[in-house]
Amino acid sequence: MTYHKWTKEEERRLSDGVKYYGINWEAIQRYCFPQFNATSLKNKYYAVVHHILVKRQAKAEGSQEVKSSSDTASKSESVATSASTNLWATTSEEDVLTRIRMIIEGQM
Repeated sequence: MTYHKWTKEEERRLSDGVKYYGINWEAIQRYCFPQFNATSLKNKYYAVVHHILVKRQAKAEGSQEVKSSSDTASKSESVATSASTNLWATTSEEDVLTRIRMIIEGQM
């Protein structure tokens, strides 16, 4: 399949599919997105979640202290690495999904 630019509506449908079917990517593909394969849906979901986590962590760290512009660039890089490392440090995909749901629902 060629590159597809996702719309906000498609991202919402993907999130709803995960809420309903869990991490059963084949079911989400079959009932929500027959035009995509299950792996691309999984990858997109985790990419969106990663983006949300990085933005939240950057916002939280940015509100703590403002440093010089050179320090800010290196801080952004470390925020992206830190958010990614912390999220995927869990032991299973089910643990990751639970943490993602809590973050999206504002419980973390």
